[in-house]
Amino acid sequence: MKRIILDTDLGIDCDDAVAISLLAGFARRGECTVEAITTSTTRRGSVAGARVICDYYGLRTRFGKMRLPGLACDEKNIYAADLMDRYGASDDAEEAVSLMRKILAAGGEKVTLVSIGPFTNLRRLLESGADEWSPLGGAELVARSVEEVVSMACMFEPDAYGCCREWNVCQDIPAAEYVLRTCPVPITLSPGETGGKIFIGKSTFEDKDSPVAMSIALYHERETRLVGCRVRESWDPVTCFFAVAGEGGLFRRSEWGDVHIAEDGLALFTPNGEGKRSYFTPAIPPKDIETALEALIPKK
Repeated sequence: MKRIILDTDLGIDCDDAVAISLLAGFARRGECTVEAITTSTTRRGSVAGARVICDYYGLRTRFGKMRLPGLACDEKNIYAADLMDRYGASDDAEEAVSLMRKILAAGGEKVTLVSIGPFTNLRRLLESGADEWSPLGGAELVARSVEEVVSMACMFEPDAYGCCREWNVCQDIPAAEYVLRTCPVPITLSPGETGGKIFIGKSTFEDKDSPVAMSIALYHERETRLVGCRVRESWDPVTCFFAVAGEGGLFRRSEWGDVHIAEDGLALFTPNGEGKRSYFTPAIPPKDIETALEALIPKK
């Protein structure tokens, strides 16, 4: 059974909320345990929003919060604070990297780290030193206790606007470059062009009080002006799916290689038989993937 730590920047795009609901479905079916959810943002309500979604689906886990300083994007808050205020959830949590180190130091089956936000926490983890949980430095602890990192990051094909710079990478380019260059365990990337072709979320609207439905509705109301839209590109949900289920008949992993992040955030993948970086793409039509993923989102 997969052991998952999810690092999310919940509060801007609503696909983070859908991703947590998908993980809750996997956990309910006994296909993974969610050891912790940490936030790679300091925005108000990020932890509270994750806690609300977990409570709604009956997912019991621990929570960690990114320490200051935060990122410039943390000033934008589309729905996290609303979830906190509506449901009255606590936004308090222990520091994210400390919680990660505590879980990794405790031993047991290796953990899969799932990153669906900027790489800031992962860089801080790799650079962390000995503490009360372990005498090992961060890179050594990751090498010992992490099976793989699965990250929503990078673009290797231009989008509809001709852009090849992916949002998560661009929020903290030095962290992305550092993690992709130095992380001692394999990293599988969910590139922007993969999740950007797949739209899910409509099944959450069957649950009238769903905080995920609220997140999607607020995102479209405030960001796209597509009021009433029930779906969103699925960058983060497909990342969580792959972390638990692998290709699962839905996706195809690339060959292994290296990834270089330029100073402007552009990503370059170079095949290399000895490399530890790969990415995945759809193996079947996106509509079929949408149907499969919607079926995995649990009801309350």
